[in-house]
Amino acid sequence: MMTDTYEQLDVILARDITAKKFSWFISPGRSMASVRHESTFASQPWMPPKPADTSTEDRLPKYSAIWHSRGVATTRPTLNQHLQSYFYRMQRIVPRICHPSIIHNEARLNIHSMNARFVGQPKLFGEALAKALFRAGAARLEYTRTVALLTNDVLIELNLTDWCTMRALQVHLEDIATSTILKAWSNFSVDFMFTSCATGLEKASDSLEPIRDEMFNAAAFYGDLVAIGVIPCTLLDSVINGFLDSLTSVSQCRMLYLLITRATFHIVSPIHRDCLLGWRKRLLFPKPIRLPMDDEMVQRWIIELCNVIDRAVAQSQAIVQRSKTTNSPAGNHIWDTKLTSQGLHDLIEKMY
Repeated sequence: MMTDTYEQLDVILARDITAKKFSWFISPGRSMASVRHESTFASQPWMPPKPADTSTEDRLPKYSAIWHSRGVATTRPTLNQHLQSYFYRMQRIVPRICHPSIIHNEARLNIHSMNARFVGQPKLFGEALAKALFRAGAARLEYTRTVALLTNDVLIELNLTDWCTMRALQVHLEDIATSTILKAWSNFSVDFMFTSCATGLEKASDSLEPIRDEMFNAAAFYGDLVAIGVIPCTLLDSVINGFLDSLTSVSQCRMLYLLITRATFHIVSPIHRDCLLGWRKRLLFPKPIRLPMDDEMVQRWIIELCNVIDRAVAQSQAIVQRSKTTNSPAGNHIWDTKLTSQGLHDLIEKMY
């Protein structure tokens, strides 16, 4: 049985081994293989971050920590408690869902409810479902994975009873989701609140912040849909490569982090390691450099994005090995008792 045994932690200073041992020397023309071999930034099996003993945070490293990204020399980035807390919370929330029976019942309820309004109109039925489900998925971050699983249940149910509606839902959802995150990326091209060492977590105005939150949630939901197999990995690869061509702000780093973190916690076939390593290389060797690479918080985001990618590569390799001996799932969800049936129902009902 799935249980929620975690306590809520407001501020976590994670023990960031990567940052403490950050000793890359990356220069143009140097192969990634040599850098990876000499670096302490090798892939490690992922474990949930734990609260750190911060008494050693200010100790000097054993060696000089210098990072040259395409010739831009930067010193070892310092840890930031707000970013570390954010990274921890985002990792912690990924697998948490409503109980599977609640998700399945809500999926069937939505099909019957919408079907009564669009009898004999499969295209309109599918389009309306796509809009409602996407709005619900982007409404609250803690429910995005649950709504993605519900969407998958809806598609499975419709595939058995109404293939035309299923296909319309699939096409419209893919279109709505992709166009939304492309627009969000464009909107985040400039950090209006950006100052030196800004974390990307700074709040905007009361009127703007809910819109920003919804755009970040949309990126997380898109990643969830990829992880579950509703949106193909090939489309995700195309989207992320486009994003990496125009990475200009820490807000875009935050959006990219949510997208990749969610997409790599998969329950279907993992993203191919060549795609993952390709994204990693482009983060480290941007062409051209559009971000202020000497800014410590920009460096922290790039490190954490690489952390996520390296974990995904290690997990993919482990899954390939495990699949030879067992049929265990790639990702294990956790039933979060705080995510209720009524909460999910109200969330989706408001979107129709």
